[in-house]
Amino acid sequence: MKKEQTEAYLNRIGFTGALRPDRRTLETLMERHLASVPFENLDIWDLHRPVSLEPERLFEKIVAERRGGYCFELNGLFYELLCAAGFRVYPVAARILWRKTDRPPLTHRASVVELAGEKLYCDVGFGGPGPQRPLFLCPGVVQRQGNERFLLRSAGGELEICRVEDERPEPLLSFADRPFEEADFRPLNYYCSHSTDILFVRQRVVSLRAGRARYSISGDRLTVEDAEGRREETLDSAPLLEQALAHYFGISVRLPE
Repeated sequence: MKKEQTEAYLNRIGFTGALRPDRRTLETLMERHLASVPFENLDIWDLHRPVSLEPERLFEKIVAERRGGYCFELNGLFYELLCAAGFRVYPVAARILWRKTDRPPLTHRASVVELAGEKLYCDVGFGGPGPQRPLFLCPGVVQRQGNERFLLRSAGGELEICRVEDERPEPLLSFADRPFEEADFRPLNYYCSHSTDILFVRQRVVSLRAGRARYSISGDRLTVEDAEGRREETLDSAPLLEQALAHYFGISVRLPE
């Protein structure tokens, strides 16, 4: 990533200050990214465009066009930013376990950062109940992030990340702690953007979590959770959807009627 691209990316997520390969910078980058860049599948569902993983296209879409994306896009570009910032980082492929009973295939991308002799899991492309800050790869240790708690445990040769709810660990995802080849993400990306086995191919999904506020669109249903409480609205026309995308997610896009 070129210097001017790095600066534009940092401006996109509202990061200020020195860009150093340390823990505080890593936490801030992840927090700012999650609060600024939405998870969305508009290219797949509404615009019927192929999902490119080329770094230049990811930069154009997420930074220049101020769009979002899904895990392969968001974590792919975030990986480039971490490299530009001087972090030792490698990509990993994961299985999404949240609310699933069967063991699913690999359909998710994230990153592992090696820092001061420790490893941290970083993910800006999970959406919803995922961690908002990096998690140490320390199985058996409950890690708190505000009012939320996460637990890593070893399972079948992989590390499993769980969200602790009512003292019960609910599995989010699992991954093998080893570098995944960039080329191998391409068929996974194609599968996830074309197969009806995948939620993103079956309906519109948009989400953003900014501090304690949560905004999401599932199909044509908008849900807002903020200081004023929880409310829902049906977006039954392209103009209403475009207005909601602009207001809650910062996405300016023209959708087909």
